[in-house]
Amino acid sequence: EMANVCLISLLFCPYFVFNSASYFSHTPCLLAMLLFCYAYLESLKHPERLLPYAGMGIFAGLGFSIRPFTAISLCVVPAIHLLWRGLRRKQIVPLLKGLPLAIAGSSLFVIPFFLYNHEMTGSALRQPFHVYDSREQITFPTSLSETVERIRTHLILRLLHLARWFP
Repeated sequence: EMANVCLISLLFCPYFVFNSASYFSHTPCLLAMLLFCYAYLESLKHPERLLPYAGMGIFAGLGFSIRPFTAISLCVVPAIHLLWRGLRRKQIVPLLKGLPLAIAGSSLFVIPFFLYNHEMTGSALRQPFHVYDSREQITFPTSLSETVERIRTHLILRLLHLARWFP
């Protein structure tokens, strides 16, 4: 019941409505990651079935083609858990059967992603937005003051803005 209340409340959340009704990539990536998690949970319930492994690969690849860093960060923990669980329960055979399907499923989206990047920028690892805004890249703070500033702007202020918009 609570899940239904939460889903219905999303209809009235401006943040979700504006992101879903625009060209932002958050919502389709969220859908791909939710479907990845569903396939992951199905593989936990039925480790002998191969379809969930293919689903995990397809949806992880789809999420990667939309938002690569988000998809990687969200897929790492379930993948490690699945491997750990298989080793602990000595059920490595289903993993070995499902791994090629997961790789094949993800390659349907990952290979075109890298080909597109190569065609647009000359490098498979460089995304097009890096060309028109070179500041858009992953960097680490170089000083304590920069760390404090990033925490203030990227964490505290964004959480305050979200809290202000959510009601």
